[in-house]
Amino acid sequence: MTNLPISSSGTGRASAKLFCQERATVVELAHRTNLLDDLVAEITSEGGSFTAMPCDLVDSAQVTTCVEKTIKKYGRIDVLVNFAGATDHLRIVHKADDDIYTRTMVLNLRGPFNICREVIPHMAAQKNVSIVNCSSIGGVKGYGGGAVYCMAKHGLVGLGRAIVANYVYDGIRCNTVCPCGIETAMGALIMLSFCGTP
Repeated sequence: MTNLPISSSGTGRASAKLFCQERATVVELAHRTNLLDDLVAEITSEGGSFTAMPCDLVDSAQVTTCVEKTIKKYGRIDVLVNFAGATDHLRIVHKADDDIYTRTMVLNLRGPFNICREVIPHMAAQKNVSIVNCSSIGGVKGYGGGAVYCMAKHGLVGLGRAIVANYVYDGIRCNTVCPCGIETAMGALIMLSFCGTP
């Protein structure tokens, strides 16, 4: 089984380690090479089957290259897990400038869309495969602050529903998980934005 988790930190890092413990072959795509290098060292020292590929998911050409390399090396992709994302630091609507809007929407929506678009044709040829997108509780209801983040995560829920509607008969499952707060680096940033410096 070849799994493709996206993100080198937080939940992406934890899922990659868990997949390897379950003896899956894991290919991890992420843009922070220093975190990828640390993860490679940690997993391979434990005997896991792990390949790291630096990739900016917003760059569709890089995504295409990484997926082609994965298919060439392993012949298939059984599971895609999209964990990459970014916070808007809980900006309310009138305080979310163009930079915050663009960065948050691009990282939370365009990246997952790019990788799904590239992987789905391979998955449809295989059947019995799975995509997991990580949205947020903010993707199913709004909350104080985080206007752009909530928008983006609602969009990710919509992407998951569209994948199910269009590819269920191709043997592609798609689930979107919507966790509440998680103790990660991004979770800490959100708490600092909400509560201020301790």
